[in-house]
Amino acid sequence: MAATANKSSKNRYDLTQGNIFKRLILLALPVMGGQFMQMAYTLADMFWLGSLSSDAVAASSTAGMFIWMSMGLMMMVRIGTEIGVSQSVGSGDSSAAKSYTQSAFSLAILLGLGFAAFVILGRVPLIGFFEIPSEQVIYYSQVYLAISGVSIPFMYASAVIAGCFAGHGNTRLPFLAQSTGLIINIFLSPMLIFWADLGIAGAAYATIVARIIELSLLIAAIKLHKSRPFEKFALLVKPIRKYLRNILKWGVPVACEITLFAMLAMIPARLIAEHGVYAMAVQRVGFQLESLSWMVGAGFGTAVTAFVGQNFGAGQWARIHKGFKVALVSMSVWGSVVSLFLFIYAEPLISIFLRSPEEIALGGTLLRILAICQIPQSIEGSMAACFRGRGKTLQPSIVSITTNLLRVPLAIFLNSIIGVFGIWLAMAIGGAARGTWLLLWYLWDSRKLPRENTFADNTTEMSHV
Repeated sequence: MAATANKSSKNRYDLTQGNIFKRLILLALPVMGGQFMQMAYTLADMFWLGSLSSDAVAASSTAGMFIWMSMGLMMMVRIGTEIGVSQSVGSGDSSAAKSYTQSAFSLAILLGLGFAAFVILGRVPLIGFFEIPSEQVIYYSQVYLAISGVSIPFMYASAVIAGCFAGHGNTRLPFLAQSTGLIINIFLSPMLIFWADLGIAGAAYATIVARIIELSLLIAAIKLHKSRPFEKFALLVKPIRKYLRNILKWGVPVACEITLFAMLAMIPARLIAEHGVYAMAVQRVGFQLESLSWMVGAGFGTAVTAFVGQNFGAGQWARIHKGFKVALVSMSVWGSVVSLFLFIYAEPLISIFLRSPEEIALGGTLLRILAICQIPQSIEGSMAACFRGRGKTLQPSIVSITTNLLRVPLAIFLNSIIGVFGIWLAMAIGGAARGTWLLLWYLWDSRKLPRENTFADNTTEMSHV
């Protein structure tokens, strides 16, 4: 009976067989659910902080830029884990999958501690970069960054375990762990902000508690759950050089892409600060609402990475081509829905979180500007995932870095002509350019993939990775 149960579980998470759309949806839905839960928490947090003041919302946005920057290193180990595990599972090498996970986990702890120390100890000059005119916003930003920075190592470690499960085709358990942490965060945040009278610091403390709970649940899952990927799993082992080398090879372009993206985003954010606290608060809310598209795109991309990785390891080339088409159509439809939603309901959406007529009018214009890039922005995550599942992480990073570099002078130029709307227009143009360019590049690159499902041909493609 146990052997039958194990075989059934393996088949359930085997992405090299079965209906492609169904497999992708079942794998993507928990990730998307987690993304929506994260957005729900962020919006709830902004609602409570908005009840304090626009200063509190602006401060969380400013400090959040550096938490966002930390995502670069986090995604380096997450992507490296997911690619290594999925390709190993596809080729039937469970031992390699475990070694990838253990090596990435140890690396994640070291990187997380290092980045946490960086933002906590350097919070004063880091926040000072923005030259915020309000002393209250500066103080709030420093407090929020100092406290929330403690959560970074827990976030990194959780990402590795979640990546391991995703590589095995199981996104349900990471979703449950993340959801539990976020639900606790959603309820704990107002309690600490208002009832404990901690203000903005309460929101940051709630985040730490949520991250600790999420990691604890993921550790319990990978060591004890009946659907765990390995019979035995040890934490904090010495990384194995060859696996660490592959993790870095795959992950460094992603880390550079995300870190540079966050750093370059600070320049438009600094320009936004010159337009006042209202503009900063509106951008914080507007971009969270707009994340409906890219969060779902990124979540679907997680499924696509695991799908392509497993089929790459198994030499299922025709299945990879079909998976690309399914992802492209699915995310194009989603992007269209989000675009219409943001355009039609712009002011009502903003008014949920911000109160003044000036903020609502400004936010409505922002959402309508962002609506123009939702389709290419939605497909961007899946196109990048099609590359990454094959171990090709450089191409998506080149596209992202190039378009983001060009976006900065465009934002500066348009800001000088039409003010804050020019900055937002430059961001929308950059998002549209990234998705479109990445799609065209993948269409060109995928012509080199074999069409027959012959595992022997896999060595040819691997030589190009």
